Amino acid sequence: MRKVLIRQKLYNDGKYAEAKPVFEKLVKQAPSNASYNQWYGVCCFETGDLAGAEKHLKVAVKRRVQDAYRYLGEVYYQTYRFNEAEEMFDEYITLLTKRNKMWNLTRSVWTWRTKQAVCLIR
Repeated sequence: MRKVLIRQKLYNDGKYAEAKPVFEKLVKQAPSNASYNQWYGVCCFETGDLAGAEKHLKVAVKRRVQDAYRYLGEVYYQTYRFNEAEEMFDEYITLLTKRNKMWNLTRSVWTWRTKQAVCLIR
């Protein structure tokens, strides 16, 4: 459990160079794990390894990991593949929009349930 917290803290604190070997090991242990590939791909991107980032972010995109689209779009943009970058950014925006709609729906359902509960209590 402690190792999980340490690697997540490194990643969340933007210490990508330190987190990179940890996620690399995880990707080698579970090469099809979308989350590990996304985290490792971001570490590669943030440390300047665009080829490594592309390889691993593609795995995460195949599994529809939301942030992978953004970073893969950045990889394509930095390597002058603007059409591919646009596709990734469009899909990222689509996923964000869907997520926001789901959040709004969930929030409205909970608001409705809360109002019902208040009515029952009175």
